[in-house]
Amino acid sequence: LLAKADRQLQDLDLAGAELRKILDRYADDLAVLARKWAPKDPATAARAARRILEIRPGDKDATALLAKVGGSAKGPASWLSQR
Repeated sequence: LLAKADRQLQDLDLAGAELRKILDRYADDLAVLARKWAPKDPATAARAARRILEIRPGDKDATALLAKVGGSAKGPASWLSQR
């Protein structure tokens, strides 16, 4: 029973690591999008930066980008709240 529980925990750790990789890649892609659109569409850039902060709370680059485009950490379009 203990061995089975240990295997399950290891599987969860592996799944968690894979999920972290996916979320990190998503946040990196959002950062690219935000930097690209910041001059032309600050609202889209702010929305992307807010999503990064949902994934990586306190992310310095996202916070700086959000300040640059005049957005705040509290704003519309949370992908979690839209569901």
